[in-house]
Amino acid sequence: RSVEDFVGSGLEDLRLGRIRTPLPPSETFEDDPLRMLRAVRFAARLGFEVDEEIVSAAREPRMAQLLESKVSRERVGLEVDKMLSGGGGRIVRALESFEALGLVEAIFMPAEVLEAHASCKGQAPLQASDLFPDGLGRARRALVLLGEGATKLDARAAAFAALLSPWG
Repeated sequence: RSVEDFVGSGLEDLRLGRIRTPLPPSETFEDDPLRMLRAVRFAARLGFEVDEEIVSAAREPRMAQLLESKVSRERVGLEVDKMLSGGGGRIVRALESFEALGLVEAIFMPAEVLEAHASCKGQAPLQASDLFPDGLGRARRALVLLGEGATKLDARAAAFAALLSPWG
């Protein structure tokens, strides 16, 4: 068996446990912003690190805007669901990465939802990033309470419940 490394750095990246894009990350994410979430999912699943160039590109405010405007909520939801179906440690890693990449609002509370909430309630717009650290903490605690023997389905349900409780 042999492995073809079309980009010339793929085998090295595997050896180092690093997630990178074959093209500049900004270009890759402009083409399909969902690739930011896929990088997070693969890093969490494989125990790899996301390359700093990906982190820098994803933290650009326009990337969150592209994720909101170019990618359907269904596609974002499917990607998040795949991450939350990975088991306890993987779930926490993925959720921490959302925060590190500055994508919490774009994933969980896009701008139009925040604005609609504020106009209905007659108050300042709610920010998902204000609530996310609490939800992340609740998810960590719930997964610890479930323990190592928990099924992936139980871990997924606990993570969703912990994350969504501020909105419930």
